Amino acid sequence: MAGPLAAAILQPTIVYGPGSALWTDGFARALLAGGVVLPDPEGLCNGVFVEDVVQACLRAAVLPGLGRERFVISGPEPFAWSALLEGYAKALGRGEIHRVPVAGIVARLGPKPDETTDHSPPAAARVSAMLRRLIGHRRFEALAGKVKGRLKRGARMEPDHHLLEEFTGRGTCRIDHARARLGYAPDYDLAAGLAATEAHLRRMAR
Repeated sequence: MAGPLAAAILQPTIVYGPGSALWTDGFARALLAGGVVLPDPEGLCNGVFVEDVVQACLRAAVLPGLGRERFVISGPEPFAWSALLEGYAKALGRGEIHRVPVAGIVARLGPKPDETTDHSPPAAARVSAMLRRLIGHRRFEALAGKVKGRLKRGARMEPDHHLLEEFTGRGTCRIDHARARLGYAPDYDLAAGLAATEAHLRRMAR
């Protein structure tokens, strides 16, 4: 924002759909292995389908009179996390969502680590970045998928502190500026996004 060049800064929310390593493939693998733990009560997911993010990128690339502008990119409206995960499970043909009281999850996690004192990336993140540079992003994701696929069956995916914050958040992201300035109009609500992801998930379930 402080630089001399024109810049469109896109800030997508939870990007789901084919190729989303965390919000689609990661959840799908967890559902196939042993299920996903959701807090009760759950919050809202400000999700955006990947094709809508592409639309925003293309519109920003040809925006006349671009200054240094920031755009939040999200879907038409937020939806329950359980609606997303249940849609995945239906396409996969299996997968359970385990609802656990928030207090129980918080008690298991304990105090949140103090992240203000150490700003260096964790060792796993450094190794991941190095491997991505050495073998390429696609090959790394394929390798990581195979390793995760061999994880112990029956193991449930339980939220850590960060994921619990996502699962319980009730905030709603506003896309008014992107609509007005970019002409951005998300085409995919959750039902359309899940329908467009179904073939990808069925391939994962084979």
